[in-house]
Amino acid sequence: MLLTLIFALVSLMLYVVTFIFFVCGIIALIRGQGAPLWGIEWYTFIPFSFAAFIFASIFRISSIEIEKVEDRDYIQSLLNIVLAIIAAVFAYLSLIKV
Repeated sequence: MLLTLIFALVSLMLYVVTFIFFVCGIIALIRGQGAPLWGIEWYTFIPFSFAAFIFASIFRISSIEIEKVEDRDYIQSLLNIVLAIIAAVFAYLSLIKV
């Protein structure tokens, strides 16, 4: 229960970071490419926003999957869940680039 709550809070925090990066990218785009926001161009916010969204989704899925674990060997099960999700994301991204 506590581990699920921690993962849900980390996921929520990462979704907030994603939203902040997205809004900062829009503000930098509106201000124009000649006037970067905090010295960062607008297109730089896109990978950071995407990475934060991916990690938030991984933590959200992990918080849902941790409830389904029958044995209470959380460390091994949690590691397997997170690594399987990351492997699926990398496999999908490698198929797109072909």
